[in-house]
Amino acid sequence: MKPYRIKTQSGKSYYRVIVRMPDGKRKVVQAEKLKDVHEKKQALLDQIKQGLDVAAGKQTVSLYLEEFLTHVERTGEISLSTLADYRYHVCAHISPTVGHHELRSLTSKHVDDMEKSMVEKGLAAATVAYTVRVLRRALNFAVDWRYIDRNPASARSRSAKRRRPQKTKKQIAFLTTEQAQALQQGVGGHAEAGLILLALTSGMRPGEILGLHWRDVDFQSCRVTVHTALRRTKLRKGEPGDRVVLGSTKNDGSQRTIELSDITMAALGTHRERQREQRQIAGSKWQNRGLVFTTGHGSPLDISNVLHRFQAVCSELGLPRLRFYDLRHTHASLLIARGLHPKVIAERLGHASIKLTMDTYGHLFPAADREAANHIDAIFQRGAQSNEARTGEDEKVVEIPKRRTA
Repeated sequence: MKPYRIKTQSGKSYYRVIVRMPDGKRKVVQAEKLKDVHEKKQALLDQIKQGLDVAAGKQTVSLYLEEFLTHVERTGEISLSTLADYRYHVCAHISPTVGHHELRSLTSKHVDDMEKSMVEKGLAAATVAYTVRVLRRALNFAVDWRYIDRNPASARSRSAKRRRPQKTKKQIAFLTTEQAQALQQGVGGHAEAGLILLALTSGMRPGEILGLHWRDVDFQSCRVTVHTALRRTKLRKGEPGDRVVLGSTKNDGSQRTIELSDITMAALGTHRERQREQRQIAGSKWQNRGLVFTTGHGSPLDISNVLHRFQAVCSELGLPRLRFYDLRHTHASLLIARGLHPKVIAERLGHASIKLTMDTYGHLFPAADREAANHIDAIFQRGAQSNEARTGEDEKVVEIPKRRTA
């Protein structure tokens, strides 16, 4: 059908054309200029030809993101903590900036503007990058579902390849051997002794420690098995959902069994007796979740409270003010100082590969680099001595007999 002109009572006019959809319904396309009507009609025909869901493409980005979040929650494609993070970034950053656009009309420029507005608000670069990744993944589903023909956020991946100013690598913080010994000796009388000593002597992540169950502690074999972790989501106070969730470990390599020292096992035994007393005091209010480290009512500990208690102990013992996570770094540094092979350290820490271990703690291996230099010296010194020995010897002349002529 060809476009036709319509004139309103106010004297204004516009052009309209009817397009027949694949399901038999009619779609009205109109604009003030004839050229714009032809362009809109052609765009609609292109969408129909590509098999796109035109109605789905007309919904706003905010409505689509709710559909996306509902889908990944129902299918269980991501963990509960990741889902909470996705929902937080959608509600806090994506919907307020680009949520009002139609899904099919969203462009890379809109994504650029969203990124720029977040930077202007003073948000961290990691937060901006994560928000764009959330939007990119959501729009990848829209492409697969044939709502849109391309992902306007995919162009953001090219920005990662652009040359950026070189950042200074942040050095990790950890306790020295003497400081670690002081912590081990001075923490004995505290209620957090088992918690702190387990972090110091196992190298477990804080979430792995707070998600540890008593069934995972083998007192006879002096070992713990790690296969769960407690994570804190980005949900704000008052938002629906759990702010702390118990899920799987960070990666497959994180699921591991760790041998523990007798000192640590003794501290865990004392902690278990103390928890039994707390359970008797709490009575019916006790939340029986089987966790090793809990509040006075059996609920999971909050990592912020753990940090405050740990730093209070450090202040009392005159030790540096470190993060609770830095006990993991301390554990790795102590093993490195004892000359343990990086592969063993990587397995104990639950790193996905030894590369991550070396990237994180490689600067703590100065002895290995010095040893390599000594080997080079030895190689070339032997070579120089060999040359000197050959130079001092009398040259031997070998005479080749002349060939006889017949």
